[in-house]
Amino acid sequence: MADHVLDRHGSSESLTAFGPRGVEASRARSWAGGRQREGRPVLVLATAFALAQWLDALERQGLRFRLPAGSALFETGGFKGRSTEMSREDLLERVGAWLGVPPESVVREYGMTELTSQCYTRALLGGDPDLFVAPHWVRVRILDPETLEEAPAGTPGLISVFDLANLGSAVHVLTEDLGVAEGEGFRLLGRAAGAELRGCSLV
Repeated sequence: MADHVLDRHGSSESLTAFGPRGVEASRARSWAGGRQREGRPVLVLATAFALAQWLDALERQGLRFRLPAGSALFETGGFKGRSTEMSREDLLERVGAWLGVPPESVVREYGMTELTSQCYTRALLGGDPDLFVAPHWVRVRILDPETLEEAPAGTPGLISVFDLANLGSAVHVLTEDLGVAEGEGFRLLGRAAGAELRGCSLV
């Protein structure tokens, strides 16, 4: 996905700073410094785990950046089952402290290989920064893990997704992610107990 965004919307100043050993902190540091000096807003795309690696490196080096006003951060994946794990609040606090990007400029994505569509938070539009909202052709339900009946609003359960854009595969995917329905969207609580580690939390 990141490669597609770079191919379509990137410029000569765009950079991928992730390799076989994880985040290439020195390259990311040089890029951030250059963009800070230019003063043009940027978009940073990262998994939560890779972002934590970069923030750790900046903290060790005592380097703080103030990315230009209007910059945004796009975050996906998670930490469950990884050696590095932090709360959502801690992640946002560190992003503000070391990159200068405020919480209202951090967008989250919920998606997976089995789905064609994704759900996003609407932080840039003034919405709740942790409430995922699906496009109108996708229906997300929260199901009771024991009965697979729809759980009442506010009750945690397994996230179930009907994606009408899945033309070449199953239209319904029952995940092992836990969530809770709220308003027009849902909140992600993490992986169900005993669920296999997979997806963007691996990088």
